[in-house]
Amino acid sequence: MQRLKAGFDPFNQLNPGKIATPADSGAELLKIDEVPTRGQQDRLIPLAARDEYSQAMFCNGNGACYNYDPKDAMCPSWKVTRERKHSPKGRSSLVREWLKQLAEHNTDPVAEYHKVRASNFLFTLPGRLLNTLSLKRGQYDFNHEVYEAMQGCLSCKSCVAQCPIKVNVPDFRARFLELYYGRYMRPVKDYLLAGLEPLLPALAKWPGLYNALTQRPAMRAATAKLLGLIDNPAMSPESLAGQLEAQAVELATVSGIARLNQADRVRSVILVQDAFTSHFEVQLVLDVIELLQRLGFNVLLAPFMPNGKPLHVHGFMKGFEKPLIGTRKC
Repeated sequence: MQRLKAGFDPFNQLNPGKIATPADSGAELLKIDEVPTRGQQDRLIPLAARDEYSQAMFCNGNGACYNYDPKDAMCPSWKVTRERKHSPKGRSSLVREWLKQLAEHNTDPVAEYHKVRASNFLFTLPGRLLNTLSLKRGQYDFNHEVYEAMQGCLSCKSCVAQCPIKVNVPDFRARFLELYYGRYMRPVKDYLLAGLEPLLPALAKWPGLYNALTQRPAMRAATAKLLGLIDNPAMSPESLAGQLEAQAVELATVSGIARLNQADRVRSVILVQDAFTSHFEVQLVLDVIELLQRLGFNVLLAPFMPNGKPLHVHGFMKGFEKPLIGTRKC
């Protein structure tokens, strides 16, 4: 067994010190009452950090995410790569190790994220530039290993739906990215993508110009290379706001809802706008409104407001948590 262990695990990485050690390695078996447990490792992480990254700490290692069924929704990045670091379990384990290493270096991630949110962009720019340059020159940083695993996450939340423990990778991914980009430079594309959603109502006023710029082959190739966006959709030529009057649809307002009598309230529905459908699939929104009206409902359309998902996906947590003030017309 020791010779087999030496052949398949010469560096004693798999269950080290248990059952058998590699032949001629000098490694010793652990005593049964001295085998380290994961709980002992977790207790090295301060309680505040464990609470902040509880979605990673919840993972109990059951391995349900190592699912080979192509019809199951569990973690598409794991299904494509078959690499453990791109599974919910792998990402949770990396974050736990990351938190443990921060604790060993007396670094509090909770204090760090307060520092990042309070810091001035220009003031921190030289330090982030220097760190990024050092990383490109080959300086090792465990932060970047965690970053590589997080980059494969699509933020689809299939882990939340399919994991028995409901591990939420997008939650701790966003928190990690916030701190990571407090240390390193953020790609320009992140700022463009995060700022696109609030700009859509303004861009929708000139759909022809938007489509002329984004649908040209040269521009599509540029956005694919620089932004990682493939097959960008064309904006709907008709404006949703311009079509609402024809279908007798009003925007939902507090005062307007208050004026409804009880009978009208019972048969009224409020349709909440989505950034994509309201600007790129206007006809779909109009079809849904028509269907509801034919079913006898009085349709009110909620004013368009960005939901902030691009901010969350890219780790702009300060902007994501900032309360939205006022409303924007579609």
